Amino acid sequence: MTSVATAGTVALRRRPRWHAYLLLSRVSNLPTVWTNVLAGMCVVSAAIDGGAYLRVALAMSAFYTGGMFLNDAFDEPFDRVRRPERPIPSGDVSRREVFVSGTLLLLAGELLLAPRVQALVFGGFLAAAIVWYDAQHKGSRFAPVVMGSCRGLVYCAAAAFAGSLSDFTAAIRSFPGEGTSSFVSENLAIIASASSPPNFLSAAANDS
Repeated sequence: MTSVATAGTVALRRRPRWHAYLLLSRVSNLPTVWTNVLAGMCVVSAAIDGGAYLRVALAMSAFYTGGMFLNDAFDEPFDRVRRPERPIPSGDVSRREVFVSGTLLLLAGELLLAPRVQALVFGGFLAAAIVWYDAQHKGSRFAPVVMGSCRGLVYCAAAAFAGSLSDFTAAIRSFPGEGTSSFVSENLAIIASASSPPNFLSAAANDS
């Protein structure tokens, strides 16, 4: 009798679906994504188009939220033992549903970057980095580097959407400063240069 009552009490305490999704998405961190987008666009253009900014901010929000969903989906075996109060192990939403939702959000983020080819390429790199991090972060020493590259790719995608990627690279390299600020500037430039799409893609982007 007691066990039945206890089970019933737990069932009654299940969160509403909207609450579970809010917990999965970790929306309190989204403003940092929006400021990253603004910074990336400002590097290549003094005049920011409001519509373009909103589009890229929405795209990066979709990437971020999709990444958070996939993080919980991949971590479900760990959370089942260590964090049973999380939405998936507690039964608020299914693991399959979260995998599907996270994947669709990554696709939505990529589609929002169209038709700018360079931005689409960076979006693809960002999606790949997000999935790798979510799947491997608990067992890889490279996870912090990949997580940092995700933030760097947000800047790159925003800059590529707003203007010329070469302008972005040049502007990053020209930032004054020593120590940490110089290190960050150089590594953002490296990410942008290493991730640059082939010449024929760049030409297509300039024509679009």
